Amino acid sequence: MNHNIKKIIEIACVINDITITDLAKKLGCTKQNMFQKVRRNDMRYSDLEEICNQLGIEIKFLKDGKEITY
Repeated sequence: MNHNIKKIIEIACVINDITITDLAKKLGCTKQNMFQKVRRNDMRYSDLEEICNQLGIEIKFLKDGKEITY
């Protein structure tokens, strides 16, 4: 299943009652930079991991329904 990272981040922001602007502040980047990262939908894993940590989202990799650990 292919998920749109932008949509997942937007939904997580709504659930956490935080705006993209507030998220940018927590991450120490500008609002414009944050919007670009989210809009691009091809960000680096380290950026995604940092965003997810701030939003309380856990990243899991699955292969045939089994979790892959690293």
